[in-house]
Amino acid sequence: MANAGKWHTKLEKDIIIKLGGKPLTKKGYDGMLNGKAVEVRATKADRTPRFKIDKPQHDQMLKLKGDYIFVDVKANKHKILSAKKVSKLMDENGHDWLTDKHGGKNWKHEFLWKGQVFG
Repeated sequence: MANAGKWHTKLEKDIIIKLGGKPLTKKGYDGMLNGKAVEVRATKADRTPRFKIDKPQHDQMLKLKGDYIFVDVKANKHKILSAKKVSKLMDENGHDWLTDKHGGKNWKHEFLWKGQVFG
């Protein structure tokens, strides 16, 4: 599973640079693009076709009026959506934050389906 984290970090950096932005190395959002904070979410062929949205990061993206870069690795395409639009798409799903326990903490998240993002 450690390789999954490295794969995702490389993908984040590569897509942000490809689009003319600057990846960040600190904790928090993934980078800056066109003066806005961006968060990269990806799905690839061997996983469920959905994107995980973490509540703390989403709250930060809303506060910063940031954008998400959704990447469909298998189809080699991406789409940029505002955090506000992501909230609207989650509302279509009933917008019910799910909870996972990791390291003794409760992490809230929700999913968007690939079809919701790419239409």
